[in-house]
Amino acid sequence: MAETNNEVYAEFDEVVKTYDFVLTLIILCVVPFLGWVFLPLWLLGFGKWFCAESLRRLSCRLDSNSLKIKKGIFFRSEKNIPLDKITDITVSQGPLMRHYGVYTLKIETAGQNAGTQGSEGALCGIKDAKEFRNLVLQYRDRLSLDNSSESIDQNPISLIQVLQEISATLKIIENKISNND
Repeated sequence: MAETNNEVYAEFDEVVKTYDFVLTLIILCVVPFLGWVFLPLWLLGFGKWFCAESLRRLSCRLDSNSLKIKKGIFFRSEKNIPLDKITDITVSQGPLMRHYGVYTLKIETAGQNAGTQGSEGALCGIKDAKEFRNLVLQYRDRLSLDNSSESIDQNPISLIQVLQEISATLKIIENKISNND
């Protein structure tokens, strides 16, 4: 991970190119007809180029407020995930990934569409994936602490007023209970 001015850039392991190549090769071999048509192209250099270019265009930046993910060759996407919306980050590894030492981080957020099976963001091949996950969660927790202390510090009078209203309501409830007995 590279850190600059309160920003952390995730580094991706070069072995993810080999993992992507082998995984796609397996899919092309298993899928009849269409996969078999693209198999020679994949083996003659397109696969190597595609995997290298995919890794080159993949980036993830963590700053004090959000996680920014960029990826894609033909269809590019940029996703900005606010840290205060992140609810969980899952680190997963299948058998082929285990063989290559590759992990996937799946970022779950509050308000995420429950109908979708995927996560808000998925990153395959981050070096020190568990350490990066812990760092993101640490930034998120720090942000939530800063926000909660700011809301209390900004208006202590309103907090006192709320407590006084709660106290008055409790007294009314106690009086009604004692009158009913």
